[in-house]
Amino acid sequence: MSYPWFEALQSQLYRQVGEQTLHHALLISGIAGLGKVELAQLLAKQLLCQRPIQEGPCGQCHACALFHAGNHPDFHPIKPESRHISVDSVRQLNAKLAERSQQGGAKVALFYDAQMFNESSANALLKSLEEPSDNTFFILVCESVGRLMPTITSRCQKLLIKAPPDCRPWLAEQGFSHVHSGILQLYQGAPLVILGLLQQGRSNEHEQIADGFNQFLDDPSHCFELADFIAKDLTTRMRWFSYLLHDVQKVALGVKDDQWVFVNHKGLLERCARLWPPTVGYHLIQRWLGLTNEFQQHSGLKKELLLGQYFIDLKNQIGGKGAS
Repeated sequence: MSYPWFEALQSQLYRQVGEQTLHHALLISGIAGLGKVELAQLLAKQLLCQRPIQEGPCGQCHACALFHAGNHPDFHPIKPESRHISVDSVRQLNAKLAERSQQGGAKVALFYDAQMFNESSANALLKSLEEPSDNTFFILVCESVGRLMPTITSRCQKLLIKAPPDCRPWLAEQGFSHVHSGILQLYQGAPLVILGLLQQGRSNEHEQIADGFNQFLDDPSHCFELADFIAKDLTTRMRWFSYLLHDVQKVALGVKDDQWVFVNHKGLLERCARLWPPTVGYHLIQRWLGLTNEFQQHSGLKKELLLGQYFIDLKNQIGGKGAS
């Protein structure tokens, strides 16, 4: 499926296919929820189509039928196995790409989650990237180019997909005309992530962290209840609370509410901005970031206890000013 925010790039790539000027290795990056994989698949289909037109694959030829059925012999999708793209899968790919095309056209390798290369699998791919066989193309998809080895990125043409300036008109076309600015800030305006949450009725679930924190400020005995709530979905809910802390800073510094995530909790944000100055807010954010990094690096930590201690320390830092 094509999306309006990458239509210009898509047309450019299709034109390069037609003119036979497309780079043999493309690295498509961008935050989650922009349709990077969809664009990569559309480009792969265009490369394999036997009767491509400027607007895209014909959809009628034998190659398009094979691609649609998921068994085109010259299309090689590579996904991570467990935590990494394995060196064995890359070696098997190299062997296939060294052979002649079975359909007489292009050969295309598509790497999903390309940031999941390890050193061995990345090194195994280098020779093929440097000296590709005729009419062979590599499409790598990732969220962050910085997580790939420079030896890979330096051999690819980098294509960054950006979120549209405001995805609300597109969301309205999908049937959701009332989308507040907070969720756009939380998910960096990524239309597909936001659409999925709206369709599931989960677009306001992040506000649970604000409710829990407000309850904690009223009664500090709820610190471990709040910690337990965060620990049950650690990465997501720690991210929510990080945004809450940043919103308090924004309120204290006079940033307009269309830049807040927790726009529906103005009272709580103003309350917190009265409880601690921006200098204290900065240290709270830095300590939260440090705690986040600790959890990422050491999986065996007692998360509930460390989270609870953070909130106890926060309460001690603001003293008896928490009650409203």
